[in-house]
Amino acid sequence: MSHPLYEILSKLDAAHIFYTLARYRDDYVTIHITVPGRRYEVEVTSAGEIVTACFSGNEDVNSGIEEVEKILGEFGGE
Repeated sequence: MSHPLYEILSKLDAAHIFYTLARYRDDYVTIHITVPGRRYEVEVTSAGEIVTACFSGNEDVNSGIEEVEKILGEFGGE
C-alpha cells in the first residue's frame, strides 16, 4: 500500500484539481488546494496522519496597495 500523501495526490490529479506542495516542518508535507470559494490545507505527516483545514469566503478581487497595507497593518510584526 502506498503512503497516503501519494494516494491524495493521485486522486487530485485524476480529478484535475490544481494543488501546490509546501514543507514548513520536518515531518509534514502541506498540500494547498484552491477551488472556487474555498481553500484547503491538507497536512500529511511522515507517519501517514492527515489533518485538513478549510478556509471559505468570497472571491472579491481588490486592487491597489491599500489591500497590502491592510495585511501589513493587521499582521505585521511592528
